[in-house]
Amino acid sequence: MPKTVLVADDDTAIVQLIRFNLELEGYAVTVAYNGLAALDAVKQTRPDLVLLDIMMPKLDGWDVVSELRSDEETRDLPVVMLTALAADNAVATSIAFGADVHLSKPFEPEELLNIVRRLIGPAEAPAQA
Repeated sequence: MPKTVLVADDDTAIVQLIRFNLELEGYAVTVAYNGLAALDAVKQTRPDLVLLDIMMPKLDGWDVVSELRSDEETRDLPVVMLTALAADNAVATSIAFGADVHLSKPFEPEELLNIVRRLIGPAEAPAQA
């Protein structure tokens, strides 16, 4: 069964770009377009990793990662903040809230795939001998 990545971003073009690249690599992808939907999706789908925009409606990405870190069930879920906020204080804030990685937009799809692979491994678990 492929590993699942939740993509939470209110920009549909970014979501489609990320989804295309992750699915091409073999990952399953679920999508949320605001912070509240992202929290609901985590509870429903139990993804292996969350890609999270900061500037989203209803709850921003920092609030979402803070909620995830405060819940025993999602405390260790890998989270990548994926955002147009590139200032040093935005990076520091992402890390302070508990994100594993802060990746600034625009980004290279290969760089994102490398981060995903590093955090959760390849899309499919290796076959057991």
